[in-house]
Amino acid sequence: MTKIKFNIQTIGDILKIISLVIGALIAFTAPFIHMCFDKSSEVEVFGYYNARMFCYAIGMPVTLFFSALFVSFSSMFIHIKIFRKIMSIISYMILSISIYYIIWSIWARKDFPKPYYYTSIIILSLISSYLLFLLIKRTTKNTIRLSNIARDLKSLEVESKTINDIANIMPSKDETVTYKAMIDVTGENIGESIKKIDNEINKD
Repeated sequence: MTKIKFNIQTIGDILKIISLVIGALIAFTAPFIHMCFDKSSEVEVFGYYNARMFCYAIGMPVTLFFSALFVSFSSMFIHIKIFRKIMSIISYMILSISIYYIIWSIWARKDFPKPYYYTSIIILSLISSYLLFLLIKRTTKNTIRLSNIARDLKSLEVESKTINDIANIMPSKDETVTYKAMIDVTGENIGESIKKIDNEINKD
């Protein structure tokens, strides 16, 4: 039976998984939560006629918000740089829109001047989205680094195995390619893999 060694990184990964599961549950149930409230109620909530109307208005934006968080989190693990940037931009746009409607649902305009009201919501949604994006990037930094290290180690393992396999089938004759020559051919790739791993480990 494999024993799990708990450290700060492991606990952090467990917390991320728990957060994703909770977020998925909220995203799934948010559009339907209004059904739990009495539609005949006359208790006003955030300027809405009752809690049912409020939950109905905010349900889909909440689902969109958590969906955007999932996309943003997942995009951090895309190794192709251009795809990662595209997905990050898309997730930022969706996150901004969802936050805009969440703020709009909670913050009643009342006597606030209309132009300033909508401008303020747009600015708040853009800033909030950017801060959340930075937070996700920061919290996934170590996980991404370990993922890159694991990928480079796998490549190094394959290259090392190739050297051993070729060495085993090489005939022991002077006219054949020597073991040292084979090392010279593949050694540069192995050195590059090791350098990548070292850079990932020592990255700030």
